[in-house]
Amino acid sequence: MREHRYYSAEEGHGCLYELAATYIKGGERVLDLCCGAGYGCEILLRKASVYMGVDYDPECIAWAREHHPLGLFACVDLCEDPLPLLGQVIDFFTWIEGIEHLARIDLVLREISRVAKPGAPLLLSTPSRSWRNPQHKHEYSLKELLNLFPRAINLGIHGRFESQVILWRVQP
Repeated sequence: MREHRYYSAEEGHGCLYELAATYIKGGERVLDLCCGAGYGCEILLRKASVYMGVDYDPECIAWAREHHPLGLFACVDLCEDPLPLLGQVIDFFTWIEGIEHLARIDLVLREISRVAKPGAPLLLSTPSRSWRNPQHKHEYSLKELLNLFPRAINLGIHGRFESQVILWRVQP
């Protein structure tokens, strides 16, 4: 097994999960797309009744299960696999620093639409293009994000990666 250094939410994307938590009304079921090692689990569970995180990396998911026992985690390749959920069960989505790693956004959006309750919010962030990363499939401008997510609200720039953040209501 290769060695990983999983960082805490405070060291990485914590402020983005804190921002997302402000949009959770309370008692909702949250799906964290590209959850990594479950960085947002405890933050989001302060308000959510159920936290589920999905990521393609089995080692990240194993680490998340061990360190965040209150969360539910599944290993899912969002560009190839369906989400392991029935339709219209998710109240709120987070997609923190993950969209830029995926090639088939159309497939992911189809699955989000399938599992979302009507009008469920999705809070999405992607790092500034100034944070070049060879693992990114595409680095998105604000204009590109707003084209992908019609009627999204621009929440501005947040966090140490100067991330562009939008809030979008899932369309049926």
